[in-house]
Amino acid sequence: MADGKTLEPKHLAARMGLSPKRLRAILRSEKPRTLEEKGHRWAIPTSMAKEVEKAYKAKKAGKEAAKKAQIQKELKGEEEEEDEEEEEESESTKSEVEALEELEAKE
Repeated sequence: MADGKTLEPKHLAARMGLSPKRLRAILRSEKPRTLEEKGHRWAIPTSMAKEVEKAYKAKKAGKEAAKKAQIQKELKGEEEEEDEEEEEESESTKSEVEALEELEAKE
């Protein structure tokens, strides 16, 4: 740490489970640095670190929820396809049984 009120990217990244490079990319897109700060070592204020962590966790949770919803949708679609296949098989079996009954009735 640079001092008690700032963090280096490697420390915050470790806390968040990210690589420092990925964290810096997130910071550049979410919290751009001033011209004076560019080209110098990163010193992330603890208040900004908390904001970034909170935003990252919320975004990650949203992505996980969307992924879970997509999986559930796909599973539901597969179940519907299986139900349709079973229904078609059942109808096919009924048709075969009816055809056999008609043949037996003719005999």
